[in-house]
Amino acid sequence: MISYFKAGTQWVVAKGNPKNIDPNNACGLKVAVQKGTVQVDDLTARSKKCTDAGKAEITPLVDPDQAKVTAMVQSGKADAMMVDLPPAIAAVDLTGGTVQLLGEQYDSAPYGYVLPKAETDFAQAIVDALKKLQADGSYTKILTKWKCQGGAITDFAVNPAVG
Repeated sequence: MISYFKAGTQWVVAKGNPKNIDPNNACGLKVAVQKGTVQVDDLTARSKKCTDAGKAEITPLVDPDQAKVTAMVQSGKADAMMVDLPPAIAAVDLTGGTVQLLGEQYDSAPYGYVLPKAETDFAQAIVDALKKLQADGSYTKILTKWKCQGGAITDFAVNPAVG
């Protein structure tokens, strides 16, 4: 794996946060997530903390289609959604700003290009290319264009350490 970016979970709510959602106090809310993502596990753990504390559980609204998850927030069916930062940013753009990011992303981890282990020379060539893109400013320019500059990294590497 060649690291090129980092992203974590981002909360998204209706524009203006009309329900005053606080990600640190989500007990009793309906929260949408995409099926098969780390956000499902995060939501399950958060809901357990709520019920362990004698509070209302978080109602998970799970769908395999991220567009439907976003639509749940737009329509008010969900109070909020949890998603990786890049699709969160895309949701804001694709909905014309009817939804907004809430707070900062958390639990960031590297994104990477995955190659067969035997392709060590090719992997190093990709790292070298990323370093050149960073040195000439292209890396930052690309991330800025897509509003993902918050995921920039400076330590491009083959098989980066995680944690």
